[in-house]
Amino acid sequence: KQKWLEEICRLLNYKALDDWNLGYPSFTWRITRPNRKEDFRPVHRDVWFRLCNGEKRIIDNQKSIEIQTIKLWISLHSVPGKSGLLVAPNSHKKELPGFTRVQQDGFIKPYINKDELTNIETYCLNTEPGDTVFFGEKLLHGGAPNLSNTCRISLEICLCPLTYKPLSHIKV
Repeated sequence: KQKWLEEICRLLNYKALDDWNLGYPSFTWRITRPNRKEDFRPVHRDVWFRLCNGEKRIIDNQKSIEIQTIKLWISLHSVPGKSGLLVAPNSHKKELPGFTRVQQDGFIKPYINKDELTNIETYCLNTEPGDTVFFGEKLLHGGAPNLSNTCRISLEICLCPLTYKPLSHIKV
């Protein structure tokens, strides 16, 4: 019920996703402690999570293949140049790298095929607290290592077409 989010959704003709079938839109808090590898997520494409769950690649024929879903990544606390979002520019235009399905944390999840990462460079975006990054589900991205002395805190909201209803996440 946030006015700013309702306006973004209205302008894009999307809705906030109920990713976990809770009956209302959900979001993800990410807290990344300094110098803790286990806190940041490896590079991935968000579409892989849908594909791992047996969903179709195209969920709305009216939307571009690059933006079947859209992620909003909001920096709540970050240190420019030392913590932030890692992205691979133009990776949404390439099919490689692909992924392998793995069992982790009681779910089936995608894991990047590292041997297919040739000629793909990632960059840590220089985000300040309050900055918001919008990107489509095909962009390779992930959490950058936190090289600062404080926790990085971000909020992630996924937007999807108005008619989309996700399948339940596959539990092992």
